[in-house]
Amino acid sequence: MVKFSSLMAVSLSLILIYSPLNVFAQQTGLQIEINATQNIVHNDRAFEMGTSIRNTTKKEIVLQTHLCSYGEWIANNSSVHVGAWNATKIACKKNPIQYIKLKPGDVYQRALPVRIKLASKIITPQEVTFRLGLKPQLGFESAQLSSKFIWSNKITIKVDK
Repeated sequence: MVKFSSLMAVSLSLILIYSPLNVFAQQTGLQIEINATQNIVHNDRAFEMGTSIRNTTKKEIVLQTHLCSYGEWIANNSSVHVGAWNATKIACKKNPIQYIKLKPGDVYQRALPVRIKLASKIITPQEVTFRLGLKPQLGFESAQLSSKFIWSNKITIKVDK
């Protein structure tokens, strides 16, 4: 198992369900799971999501990532924003490429900074359900940037003021 961050405090990992969103994942041989590091998050404040990328093929896959950024991620919910809001606490002057070799069955784990911003004033905690999608870069040097996203499991997080 390849790890980048420590074990997550609260694991809400769910098994991916076969759906049209996961057809591309089967073609690339990658499966993505996300889990929350907190039960409740604050509105418009960064927090970390645990991510796991699993090689489901019978051959080695090389995943490209950067030291300070972590691929092209999006959310399927417009209230959820993915990006670096100093949640990872990495001082970064350079952003070198890392080549992660995933043998069959290997998992690459890393924290991803996320922020949920709800438009209305929050009086009581609200639940937000979403998936995260990754557009992976595979291979060495001239990586093949996928034109499609691989979608994670669905997760629900409570958001308070």
